[in-house]
Amino acid sequence: MKLIIFGCGGHARSVANAIISNGDALDILFADNNAKPDEIIMGFPVIYDYDLSGDWKYIIAVGDNNKRREIYDDLQNKKKGKCISVVSQMAYIGEETEIGVGTFIAPYAYVGPQAEIGVNTIINTGSIIEHEAAIGNHTHIAPRATICGRSKIGNNVFCGAGSTIIDNISICDDVIVGAGAVVLEDITEKGTYAGIPARRVKRIPILK
Repeated sequence: MKLIIFGCGGHARSVANAIISNGDALDILFADNNAKPDEIIMGFPVIYDYDLSGDWKYIIAVGDNNKRREIYDDLQNKKKGKCISVVSQMAYIGEETEIGVGTFIAPYAYVGPQAEIGVNTIINTGSIIEHEAAIGNHTHIAPRATICGRSKIGNNVFCGAGSTIIDNISICDDVIVGAGAVVLEDITEKGTYAGIPARRVKRIPILK
């Protein structure tokens, strides 16, 4: 299978490493406009120009939610290639779980039964998505973050490393939860939240 990984930063390397560890035999290319000339990553070339015609598949391996969504929307509009999800064989996926296209589930992540994961989303290393939780599109659950049972996380949300969302909590779209924060109440306004318990510390612009 031919695969283009969009991005060549740290997250792209993590995605490539998961693919290799899964034992998938792939013809991999990295695509990134910021790559150095003739750059090679993990034995694979980095390209500037790409053609998704033919049997090319792709995944967008960019940690920033806004940039990842922008690339995803652009590629979907071009209607070329096939966006795929990558699930590490070292992750645990529960029964009746739904995983959206373009999503990456990293090693040692736990996704409990009947959880729902949106499209183009990152469930990073060691994070926990408990039973019946719902994670939106273009969202990033950072390493060792915990989303407890039946909580609902919106679109374009970033839950920082080691943050905790207790059970039955709802978080609206376009929210940043800082590293180590503990969310004890629903979040209904866009912004950045930090601390224990989490409180809003900064407003962020409404995304169009």
